[in-house]
Amino acid sequence: MQSMAGQMKKGADRINLRKITPEQLADSILGQLDMSDAPERIRPEMNQVVARLREDLTVYFNILKSAKEQIG
Repeated sequence: MQSMAGQMKKGADRINLRKITPEQLADSILGQLDMSDAPERIRPEMNQVVARLREDLTVYFNILKSAKEQIG
């Protein structure tokens, strides 16, 4: 988590939050997950969880975007 936070802080100046899509935001968060050390037998389950997280985060960020547009 500390590594993720450090990387996100370092790259924060390169992200234009007005131009980033909910999908890109979800991918940038999930891209920090490293499953390379996971045993091969559990990778399919981990991939399913990550896919659900990606979908849920995308929905969440779309809701936030819609709420912001409604507020003005």
